[in-house]
Amino acid sequence: MRQKEVTMRDVASLAGVSIGTVSRHINGAPLKQATRERVQQVIEELGYKPDERKGPTGAPTLTIGAVLPFFDSFHMGIISALEKIMYRNQYHLVLAEYEDDEDALESKIRFLRQRYTDGIVCSPLSSDLPIVRSLRGSKIPLVSFNNEVPSWACDHVHVDDRNSVFRAVEYLATMEHRRVVFVGANDGSNTALEREKGFLDAVTRLGLDPGVCTVQHGDWRREQSGYSVARIIFGRTPKPTAIVTANYVLAFGVLAFMLDNGISVGEQVSIVSFDDTEVFKLTKPGITALRQPLDQIAVNIAEIMFRRLSGDWSDYPTIVELPTELIVRGSVQRAPK
Repeated sequence: MRQKEVTMRDVASLAGVSIGTVSRHINGAPLKQATRERVQQVIEELGYKPDERKGPTGAPTLTIGAVLPFFDSFHMGIISALEKIMYRNQYHLVLAEYEDDEDALESKIRFLRQRYTDGIVCSPLSSDLPIVRSLRGSKIPLVSFNNEVPSWACDHVHVDDRNSVFRAVEYLATMEHRRVVFVGANDGSNTALEREKGFLDAVTRLGLDPGVCTVQHGDWRREQSGYSVARIIFGRTPKPTAIVTANYVLAFGVLAFMLDNGISVGEQVSIVSFDDTEVFKLTKPGITALRQPLDQIAVNIAEIMFRRLSGDWSDYPTIVELPTELIVRGSVQRAPK
C-alpha cells in the first residue's frame, strides 16, 4: 500500500504554526529560534520533502498569479477581497491582464509558471489551451472563476447565472411586465450563454410571448454597444416595458440612451442589470440589479487554492456555484397600463 505523501500542511499542523511559517523557514527567512527549531524538528520527524515543482530552493515562493481579461470593477472586486485573504496567509498576489487575447492569456500563464508561482487564478476565455493541460500534469493549482470552460477540467467558482436571470424576469412578471427584452453578450462565453438561457427559460415557463420577449446581443465590454442596442430595441413596435441586461456595462449604455431620448426609467421602462455597482445606488432612481457575492467568490477561490497547495487533491476538480441576490431599487415599477 502506497504511503501517504507528507505535505506542508502536515508539518504546519504538527508544529502548531501556519503554512506560511513553514514556507518561510524552508526559504531561510528569519524566525524566532524556538519556532525555527520546532518546525525543523517536525520536518525531520515526518520526513517532509519540499515539492520539486516549487522555487529554485525547492520551497514555495508564496506567490499566486491572477490572470484577468480586464481590470473592471467586477474582477477587481474579487481580486481585492482575494488579495486580503492571501496577505493574511503570508502570500502575495501578482496580477496580469490579457484583454481577451487568447495568445496573451497563454503567454501570461506560461510566464507565471516559469517564475515559480505556487498557484494560478484565472478568469478565462472559452478556448482550450495547451498550457492548461501542462499545469494539470505538473500539479500546479489552477482555480478559474466566472466563465467556466469545461475543457479546462480544473477547480472553478462561479455564480448561478441561469437561475439568476430567470429570477429577475420572474420578478418583472410579478410587476405585470409582459414585454421584456434581454440585452445579452455576443462573445460565445459560457457565462453569456447561461444568462441568455435563463431569460429564455423564463419566457417559456412564465408564458411570455417569445415574439415580443426577444434577445438582442451586444458587446458587454463597451457602453456604446449597449447604447446602440437600445436604439434598435426602442425602434421596434411594440416597445418593451422592461429590459434585463447581461452586465452593468450594457446597462450603462441602455440607460444613457433612455436619458438622451427622454424615456423615464421605471415609470415608462423598467430595467434590471446583472451585476451591481456603487453607481446603481446613486442614480435616481436606483437601478435594480443582480448582485454577485464577490467576497464569497474570493473566499472559495482561496479555500480551494490552499487545499491544493497543502497537497490535498482528494476533491479535484471542485466546482462551486453561488447564488446571486436581487437588489430591488426604483428602476423597476409596475408595467404601465
